[in-house]
Amino acid sequence: MIRRARPLLGTFVEIRARADQAVLTHAFEAVAQAHALMSYQDTASELSRLNSEAWRRPVPVHPWTWRVLAAARWLHVHSAGAFDCTVPDGPDAGMDAVELLPGRTVRFRRRVRLDLSGIAKGFAVDRAIDRLRRAGSQGLVNAGGDLRVFGPSAEPILVRDPDQPQRLRPLGTLADGALATSAPYFSEQDGRWAVRDPRDGGSPSRYRSVSVLAPTCLRADALTKVVWVRGAEAAGPLLARLRAEAIVL
Repeated sequence: MIRRARPLLGTFVEIRARADQAVLTHAFEAVAQAHALMSYQDTASELSRLNSEAWRRPVPVHPWTWRVLAAARWLHVHSAGAFDCTVPDGPDAGMDAVELLPGRTVRFRRRVRLDLSGIAKGFAVDRAIDRLRRAGSQGLVNAGGDLRVFGPSAEPILVRDPDQPQRLRPLGTLADGALATSAPYFSEQDGRWAVRDPRDGGSPSRYRSVSVLAPTCLRADALTKVVWVRGAEAAGPLLARLRAEAIVL
């Protein structure tokens, strides 16, 4: 079992696998490619180009960006608007402005900006897992709260205690699945957190931590935001449809 870590996606990404070093390098390259395509902060990313140009004209995008945008649109519709990747800096924000056109081109109906950080990190983990699976029998990718495991052995899963972030709380084990956790451990200000309800702009405070178990990290990552906004009970039908479950603290 080889273990390596690199700073990517605004966190440290750890990859562990029964494979050689070249395979791990290939997996890290997948994470780096997803970051280069969909980073909100990088002015050279494809997402930044979309944000600056797509409200003027259709913009062709990479297949990975297209897949993430399609997933984000689907989740927006099926979560009753609880999942929304637009930046809330004006009255015209909203995922309904994003049009996916033939030929993998994207157009915004009005001037909006997208921030895909609530779903793209999970997608990047999934792409790294794809590359590990082709060459190894067992492994995991952990990207700062987004974890996916494959192979015959279960891995223990731990989350930070929301009241004592330096302390870890066990949640059980995970095999052939993904876990994502969202919590305001170190970012809380005045009792509020950056997760917002896109329908009214409020900051839900019903939980201290939300974790979602799902088949893929993209689903787990995105669904944590849906649970924060709608609550675990209201989000239950969507979780069941996507073969996911929530653990809230």
